[in-house]
Amino acid sequence: MSGQPWVERPVRPVDAGTSTPVDVGASDSGPRPAEAGVHVGRVQIVLGLLVASLVVLAFVAAVSLGLGWLPRSTRRFVGGDGRGGVLAGAQLALLLLTVLATAGCSAAARGSAPVQVRGWKVLGVALGIVLVDEATQAHLSLAEALLYRFHPHGVQRYAWALLYLPVAVAVVLALVRDLRQVSRAVRRRLLPGLALLAFGGIVLQPITSKVVEQRGEGSTAGLVASVVADAAELAGVSLIFCAVLVAATMLSPTFTLRLRLTDRPWGR
Repeated sequence: MSGQPWVERPVRPVDAGTSTPVDVGASDSGPRPAEAGVHVGRVQIVLGLLVASLVVLAFVAAVSLGLGWLPRSTRRFVGGDGRGGVLAGAQLALLLLTVLATAGCSAAARGSAPVQVRGWKVLGVALGIVLVDEATQAHLSLAEALLYRFHPHGVQRYAWALLYLPVAVAVVLALVRDLRQVSRAVRRRLLPGLALLAFGGIVLQPITSKVVEQRGEGSTAGLVASVVADAAELAGVSLIFCAVLVAATMLSPTFTLRLRLTDRPWGR
């Protein structure tokens, strides 16, 4: 005997039917939270294969449509010129997921990397503006308004591309000022992704409009140009999404999403 008082360990109650321990108060606290594990590496592989498959299918469909091998009803698959094909739809879905993921990174950075909080917020707002623009085709409405009001000629007809300039400046400032300390794995995905997105939206889209004006909307050149521009933007958004996922795993290995119908605690 050491003279120390005997310490009794708490005994967890056992379910008589299953012989498994039962948490005390589980019935009072309501349903237990559900957990779902996400393997970031596998997500990137699957996403890359999916994007590559969509791009190849869209390119084949564009060439087939231009040569008259497919019915005109399949034109919606290719999209382009503001019609919104399958590549544009995938881009919108990924943009929405990326905006939500940047919000998660901003929340996680408050505890582990406070200097990155503002950078993730700015990046999320910038991508949100791109999401709204792509969903509403605001740049096309602006192009039509400029064409009707000022009757521009030459390069001035594509001045609507400058709509993305403030967004690009904000992202560059966020990268230089707030996101300089992100890991190399994040930068290897984030920087090429932003470059591809900007190149597709600011450079390739005006070129596509020019080709469509000269060759015709249903020509092979016009359809292929539309696919190339949409593919560049989709690839850029995919890389940005992967970068945000990698950053999220480094900032916090676990994220909790709570869903409630009211402000009252569970079970009450």
